[in-house]
Formats: sequence, structure tokens, C-alpha cells
Amino acid sequence: MEHKKDSLSQKEIENNRKKLLEKLKKINGKTIGEIDQYGLLQNGNNKGDIGQVIQKYLGKNLDNNPSLDFPDAKLELKVTGLLPSKSKKKDKFRAKERLVLTIINYNEDYKDSFENSHLIEKCNDLLMTCYEYLEPQNGEKVDYSSFPVADSFILTLSKEDKAMMKQDYETIISKIKSGQADQISESDTNYLAACTKGKDSSVRTSQPFSNTLAKPRAFSLKQSFVNSLIREFISDEHFQSIMNGIEGSMPNLEDFVLSKLKPWFGKTEEELSRSLNVTSHAKSRYSMYINRIFKVSSLEKSEEFQKANIVVKTMRIQKTGSIKEKMSFAQMNFIEVANTAWEESSVREYFAERRFLFVAFKETEKGYVLDNATFYNFPEPIVDEFIGYTYKRTRKLLSEGNIVKLLTANSKKAMIHKTNFVGSKENPICHVRPHGANFNDQSPLPVPDKVTGYKCYERQCFWIDTRFINAVLNGKEKEYVFFARKQLKLARQTED
Repeated sequence: MEHKKDSLSQKEIENNRKKLLEKLKKINGKTIGEIDQYGLLQNGNNKGDIGQVIQKYLGKNLDNNPSLDFPDAKLELKVTGLLPSKSKKKDKFRAKERLVLTIINYNEDYKDSFENSHLIEKCNDLLMTCYEYLEPQNGEKVDYSSFPVADSFILTLSKEDKAMMKQDYETIISKIKSGQADQISESDTNYLAACTKGKDSSVRTSQPFSNTLAKPRAFSLKQSFVNSLIREFISDEHFQSIMNGIEGSMPNLEDFVLSKLKPWFGKTEEELSRSLNVTSHAKSRYSMYINRIFKVSSLEKSEEFQKANIVVKTMRIQKTGSIKEKMSFAQMNFIEVANTAWEESSVREYFAERRFLFVAFKETEKGYVLDNATFYNFPEPIVDEFIGYTYKRTRKLLSEGNIVKLLTANSKKAMIHKTNFVGSKENPICHVRPHGANFNDQSPLPVPDKVTGYKCYERQCFWIDTRFINAVLNGKEKEYVFFARKQLKLARQTED
């Protein structure tokens, strides 16, 4: 039975929603194969489109109609996969991926405000069905039919979430209007992202205010945002908010955070400890100062930071101007790196999709004082050029067994391993260094090392050069990238 959605009363809409959700709740625990009465998964063209299976189960025919999936309930259907939570607790899940909402049309979407956009029409109210994604074992193919349905729920975006998404939408649209659609990055925004779309990463499309072609993109809810929904609705977890009780229009998240930190700039550790009641002398006290300012147990685990995928990094800057702590970001799984192309790697995802809050404590005659804070997201050109270079070089030497360049003994007859891993001189932005407790803290290699025959090697990590972080803090990123690019060019010439 069809209805004109504008003629429906709120009571009718709520009743239709209730019926849809009740029908979905009946398949909790069943596998996708049991629900697939029309054999959709057997069609090679579908390639595991579980959304179509759920759609047909709910009685909606498959079509390319851009309007809402269920107009008489004012709901758009979204189906997403779950992975086991990293906490490994039973019935605890996390989102497998971002949630794609609608394709961005560079030549049309800039004409619409957020409130009048096709995007908000499609995501204002979502009918969410979640299934458990089961990783294939022993090289087997993915069996979509074996995935069990976990649960379903209706998501109505809160006014706070919509306000944050509006800011993200305007950030994306402003780049399109400035002729910079080719420079859009997922880490530009908080909740709403402009993810790349298309199987071939070389595909480009036109944009209205520049002749430079841009990657096709789609509006999506960030994986971190979806993960917060899963933890709330499926795993029954809750977050602390740093923006509760704010009246009026929702402030920009970055502006809000920095405005809360600025009154504390110039405060010594003694003043911070006394005012914020921090008695610890451990290194973690610097994070504790920040958490106490925001009155949460962990700023990084707050609702807003979890949804926006923001990582907090505190650092101490010595009198010399150098950062005291080295900055590691991604523990390396040798086998995973060797078997995963850069474009599909978790390392690329980490840097391309996250934002960072760098908080600096500066050494003075009075000790360390809270000095500076800045938000930063790695632009895609830096991610692909510099971090991508180190990843690809690392993948190649791991695959070929070329880790150790030279093996020598020092004066105490201890073995010294000179490796082929990318160092900070070769790449002044991203390099590889050990991250284990000692040399005996090792991980398996994909192939034995040619020089030593080792089947395991000391744990390594991808590190971001502290000189680069310092340049970011001091507004000298462009100058440093220019220097780093020259160094990398020299390294490539030497390699060739």
C-alpha cells in the first residue's frame, strides 16, 4: 500500500516504524543465508550485498529510486557489519566500516544548504540492521550467507549530532566552492566524512570551480561515529560528553576545546596539580591535567572525540625546542604489512581518517608549563607521499626478506643489526624504529631474513618525526614539508 509521505500523521509514521522494527527483531540470530529467500547472494553481480537481502525481507523491491527506502515510515535502511570488540568481551562489538550515505555531486550539491540537502533527507532517520562479520579462515572465501544478524534499531540523529554534521557539511562544501574538491580529506571533518568512492583509485571526475579533476566521493558517517552507535545501541555502552549543558547553537568542536584549554596556558605543573587535584608523578599526569580540565576520565574516550575519531597526544618540549618523547603511531604486524597493499592498509586508514589534538608542555625555568594546543589532520598528499613511501618500502623488504643489511659485533661482542628499514634521514616525516622492550621482543616474519635466516624479528613501529610535529605546532608545516620532499627525492635517486 502506498502513501504520500506528506499526508501521513505522526501516529501513522510511528506505527509503520514499529512494524518494520518488529519484523527485523524476528531475524536476530538468524544467518543471512536463512533470510535470503530470493537467492540474492547467489547472484555474482551482487557480491555479497546484504542490504538487498534485508530490503527484500522487509518487502521492498530492489530499485534505483533516490528517495527514502520506506517513505511511509520516513526511514532510510542501512545495513552494516560488526566485528568483535577489541576488549574481547562477549556481546561487545565495534563497527567494521564507515556508513556510506549518498554520492557527492560536486556540480550540484554546493547549491544546497545542509537543511535542504539530499543528504539530510537520507540520514535524518535511519533504520539500522547490524550483522556479525565472520573473518574467513585458512584462506577460504568470505561466506556472506553465514553471517548472523545481531540486532536492529532506529537511529534519529540528535540535534547535537546534526549540528556537528552541519559544520562538517559546510567544510566539505566550502572546499568544493573554493575549487579544492581534489584536496578534500576524510580527516577534515568530525562526524560526517567525504569518503572516496570507486574501485579504481585512479578515477577522477570534474568539479565546478576548478579544471583539476577530483576523486569521486560520497557523504558518509565516519567509522568512529558508527562505532559509537554500535557501542551504545548494541553493546549498551555509554560515553561521557564534554559539551553537555551547552545552550544555544552548538559551537565548533575545535573552537570549544581550545577555548577550554587557553585559560590554562602558562600554568606551571605545580599550579595545574594544585588547581586540578592531580597528585601523580607518572608520565601519564600530563594527560590527567587535560582530562581534569574537561571533567572527564578520558578526553580521548569522550563522546565527541570517539565520534570524531580524534586522538590526543601530549608532549614535552625541552628548552632546546625539541620534543622530548618520540611519537609512535602504529604497531607493525610484519605479515599483515607484507600481504596488504598501501591503499587497503590499516596504516593508511589510521592517518587518513584520524584527527589529532597535540597538546604541548614547554620546559621553562619554573619547570614544564602548559604552552600550546592545536588540532591537526594529515593531508592526503602527505599521507600518500611520505607515510605511503615508508610503508611501501617496508612492505617490499619484508616480502623479499631484506630486513638486515649488515650484522656486526660491538666491543662487548653483542650483535648489532644494521637494517634496511626507512630511517629519519631518508624520510624526515615518517620512519621505522623498534618498539619492543628489547631485541627478544619479536614478531613473526612473512619470509626468513636473507642475511640472518631469522624467522622472527624485533618489533617495529611507524614513527612520525618529532621535527615535523614541532613544525606543525609552530605553524611551519609547509617549510618542513618542502625540506622533507627534497630529502625524499634524494633517497629515491639513491635507491634508483
